[in-house]
Amino acid sequence: MDINKILVSILCFCLASNLYAEQDAKKFNSNTLTLKTALEKAVTSNPSLLALMKQEEKNEGLVKQAKVVPSPSLIIGAEDFAGNGEYKKTSSMKSTIGLSQTIETAGKRKKRIRIANSTKTTEMLKVEIAKKEMKLKVASSFFKLYQLEKELEIQKESIELARQNSDSVNKKVAAGELAQIDSTRAYVEFTREETLKKHLELDIISLKNEIATLLGEKTFEYKGISINAESFIKEELSAPESINIEGLPELALAKAELKLAESEYNMTKTERVSDIELTVNYSKYRATSDHAFAVEASVPLTRNSVKGKMQSAQAEVEAAKLYIDSVNSEISAKIYTAFHEKESLTKEVRNLESMLLPSAKESYEQIQTAFNSGEKSLLDLFDAKKSLLETELLHLELQCKLFNAISEYAILTGQI
Repeated sequence: MDINKILVSILCFCLASNLYAEQDAKKFNSNTLTLKTALEKAVTSNPSLLALMKQEEKNEGLVKQAKVVPSPSLIIGAEDFAGNGEYKKTSSMKSTIGLSQTIETAGKRKKRIRIANSTKTTEMLKVEIAKKEMKLKVASSFFKLYQLEKELEIQKESIELARQNSDSVNKKVAAGELAQIDSTRAYVEFTREETLKKHLELDIISLKNEIATLLGEKTFEYKGISINAESFIKEELSAPESINIEGLPELALAKAELKLAESEYNMTKTERVSDIELTVNYSKYRATSDHAFAVEASVPLTRNSVKGKMQSAQAEVEAAKLYIDSVNSEISAKIYTAFHEKESLTKEVRNLESMLLPSAKESYEQIQTAFNSGEKSLLDLFDAKKSLLETELLHLELQCKLFNAISEYAILTGQI
């Protein structure tokens, strides 16, 4: 066979293999859930948020309705008929047709539109706050799932270690070097590790279902979740001093509620000024064939009729002003607390990575070397390995706490 044909065939096979490998890699990556994807899906697909966002359509309708002027009323009437004497039957009947129109005073329509727009703004800001709360919930569940999946990997190592330890103890018991009770203890330890693994697996299933619900999906269809730990920890975030608290939805909502309260108070004040009811009538007298027009203006007397409502509306305005200060203090405290927690956990993780974790790895390697040379027993090696696994679990726990603190700070400050 021609060697060139063979080389071409091999080259084509390699190219095809690489292509399928790249496609599989892309498929895997596309089926791996990242924090960014989880947050985006939650704020666009979560059913409770979608229902809340429908409020926007409702408020648009209220704004349109506020712009509508009062409709006129048609008046049709008949008098002086079906009586007795000269009013018998319809010979003396007076028929009337007219229009009645309410004329709003004191700028009520403009103030009504202002209230509708303020209501619309407050509801939109409530949606933004709900999105932040959803992001916090999703991030917390996301990192918890990441931690549980990593714990499961470590737990499998612990099970294998417990199994090896049990086998070693059984051999020593058979050789008469250890008592039967040692074998029982080793078996109990192995069983305990197996039980922990089952509990972790159940917790993972439960958490995946919870995350799927948050994302607006029926089931968790992802192969796993992905975190670039190094870049995540090193991600630069603005310090609390440079955060524009005024631009955060919590404070914006408090100010919008003050504006709404002031608009409602101003609307209440206008109720002291009565609207004018203007009526124009045309009457016709059947007996004489005469006709006539009439104009009538009706102005209700409303003195002191809204005194209590004005007092209540004024109290709402004062309460809204105080609430702004409360929200300002509360959101500032949350931001500074989240920032300091992030900084504190960063130091803990770095100290653990630079000191405790390397020390545990070095200790295990030394014991392993000593075991290979016959200076240490298999039990010593198991203890060193177990100590290393426990240190890795501690590192994982602190790392996930740090991830959560970073995301919480970033979400609270509007940076993600």
